[in-house]
Amino acid sequence: MLRILTFTLLIIFVAFVLKFSIDYRYMSLKHVGMEAPNTSFVKNVWIKVYGREGVEWDVEGDVLSLVGSKVTLEYPVFNSNKGDRISAWKASIDRETGRGSLEGNVELRNAGIYVRTERADFDLKNNVINGEGPIYVKEGDRIFRGNGFIIYLKPKRIIIRKVEAEVR
Repeated sequence: MLRILTFTLLIIFVAFVLKFSIDYRYMSLKHVGMEAPNTSFVKNVWIKVYGREGVEWDVEGDVLSLVGSKVTLEYPVFNSNKGDRISAWKASIDRETGRGSLEGNVELRNAGIYVRTERADFDLKNNVINGEGPIYVKEGDRIFRGNGFIIYLKPKRIIIRKVEAEVR
């Protein structure tokens, strides 16, 4: 009887020490700003995005990660059914709000228009891409450079702040 009681107390003590150790490590991660959220990864991604008109975008990328409602895609390429092509080094979007960002060598191509910047924010619900950094736009023989922009995708319209124009 004494052996069983001693063994039970030992198991309870070990369980308590393990729980304390795990709680302490988790709290130390929270203290330095690092939590261990559930993260999912998918490699070599190809997604079709459907809208009112059927397939509106084909999305390709190297690695897709999902943390909560935030989706991040490395080296994404977005191809629309209307000929638009958007690429960047990284894209992030909040699935709940439909807002996100494109980072690193962001390019938008369409028939006759080429747009390049380093960072852009987007809002899928309003079909708007905007940014505060430098932008380069080439349309036919005309070249525009500016600092700050808004691009409306439907209907296509580009507004550039602090613009310089060049015609060749």
